[in-house]
Amino acid sequence: YNENGSHITQSNSNDKRSMGGKLYTQGIYVGKRSREDIGCLIPKGMKSFHCEFGVEDQDGRFEQRPAEYKPHIEILLDGKVVGTEDPEDNKEPIPFAVDVSGKQSLMIRLRNGAGVGNPILSKRPIDSEEGGQLAPKILAPKDNAIIAGDVVKMRWEPVEGAKSYAIYILCRKPAKAASATSERMWTATVPASTTSYSFNVKDLPDGKYNWSIIALSATGTVGIFSGDSRFTVER
Repeated sequence: YNENGSHITQSNSNDKRSMGGKLYTQGIYVGKRSREDIGCLIPKGMKSFHCEFGVEDQDGRFEQRPAEYKPHIEILLDGKVVGTEDPEDNKEPIPFAVDVSGKQSLMIRLRNGAGVGNPILSKRPIDSEEGGQLAPKILAPKDNAIIAGDVVKMRWEPVEGAKSYAIYILCRKPAKAASATSERMWTATVPASTTSYSFNVKDLPDGKYNWSIIALSATGTVGIFSGDSRFTVER
C-alpha cells in the first residue's frame, strides 16, 4: 500500500485480487474513493503494453456508489490519452493493448475502485501470437506432484530477452507445526543460460509448497510471473 491507498500484488503475495471473478497474480488497484496516477518510463525496445481494466471485486460489496465516485481508468502515452474506460462492478474485465514503440512514458490513472490486471510492457508487438504475455511456462514438476526424494528439479521454457530468472518458493502448509523462526520462503536467481533449478528439500519440512518464476532483463522484469505451481513433499 502507498500513502494514497493503492496497492500492487504479484504472484508471490498472499494478497491476490480479482475482477469480475477472475484472479490476478499482478495488478494495481485503488480504493472506493481513492485516486492514483502511476507512471513509468518505457525502456528502449518495448513494443506493446497489455492489461485488463475492471473493478476490484471487493468493491462490489457496496450496493450503492455515489455518482461522483464511479470507477474510471485512463492510459496515457507521453502525456496523451490513448485509452479510457468506465468499468462496472462485477463485470468481466476489459482487455486493453496499445503500441508503445518509440514512446518514452506511460501513465495509468485510476479512480474510485478501478483496477488494472496483469499490466505488462513487452518487446513483442500487440499482434504477436502470445499477445506480449512473456511468462515462463513451467514444465516440471507437474502441478500437484508428490516429491519423495531430497531434490525438486524445476524446469521451464526459455523466455526471449531474458538475462536471468528469479524463482520464488513458498512453504504454504507444513505437515507439522513449524517453529516461529522456521524459514518459509526461498528465492533464487539463475542465469538465462539454464532453464532448470534443483531445490534441495532434504532438511525442509514435509508439506505443501508453491513456486513461481519470472524472467529478468539487465534493467528489470521481462513480462509477468508464471502461474503458481504446487508440489507436496512426502517422505
